[in-house]
Amino acid sequence: MLVAGLVVLALGLLSTRLLDGVAGDVVGGGLYALLVYLAIAFGLPRISAIADAITTFVVCALIELWQLTGMPAQLAEAFPPAALLFGTTFTLADLPPYAVGALAGVAIDRLLRRIRR
Repeated sequence: MLVAGLVVLALGLLSTRLLDGVAGDVVGGGLYALLVYLAIAFGLPRISAIADAITTFVVCALIELWQLTGMPAQLAEAFPPAALLFGTTFTLADLPPYAVGALAGVAIDRLLRRIRR
């Protein structure tokens, strides 16, 4: 999970440089959710893949809703890397990529568990 997380982190940072507009938002959102999934799976290895995916989506959605308060934008002004973690602007269109990223996490998780067996 840790290695997969590092790969996803690298892909996410690379995608912010290479992709603009809707494509960048969709890919970035999916990779963000996948990274959250992998972090939860790494930290809580005994929960099921489905529980991990649901938790991932809820965490991502809560962070997205938190953006409505303006606090993440203020935090990003004070510490710019925080924008990568919390975003700055609420967008309802970010929710579907979070779901896709969480489901991709389930697929990767199951693949990694099979390889380990």
